[in-house]
Amino acid sequence: LVLLGADIPVCMDWRLQRMQGIGEKISFIDPPESLWIVLLNNGDKIPTNIIFQAISQKDFSDIVNIPKLKDKSVLIKFLKSTGNDLEKSATKMYPIIKNLIDSFHTTSGCLISRMSGSGSTCFGLYENKFEAEQAKKKLIYKFPKAWIRVAKIFS
Repeated sequence: LVLLGADIPVCMDWRLQRMQGIGEKISFIDPPESLWIVLLNNGDKIPTNIIFQAISQKDFSDIVNIPKLKDKSVLIKFLKSTGNDLEKSATKMYPIIKNLIDSFHTTSGCLISRMSGSGSTCFGLYENKFEAEQAKKKLIYKFPKAWIRVAKIFS
């Protein structure tokens, strides 16, 4: 018997979605204009179950109303006012995650950076492809063995 993570269904649908709980609470969101994302995974093994065991129910944020994302600035403002509930415990247990997140802010044009899910992939959002590609070059130099990808999102 193979058990899949609760977050698998959201990955099977390309529409913009918000995940809550352990990934089982999904709501669809109207997407804003396109942005560019840089994904960074340094190959560190961070077990999801360990991250979830390290947090308590009080660590989960309250349900937040998502505003109408009419443009990128509204999205970025909203993201800066919220967070990934798992990030605090994950960065405490695995400081490399904070290093990855902070590294995005050394690149030009990073609008926001975060840990994705329970780790170990982190991401940065950029206004345009040029900034995202430049960020990738800088991150490859800092993390030469990392898996790094650039993609257009909300297109």
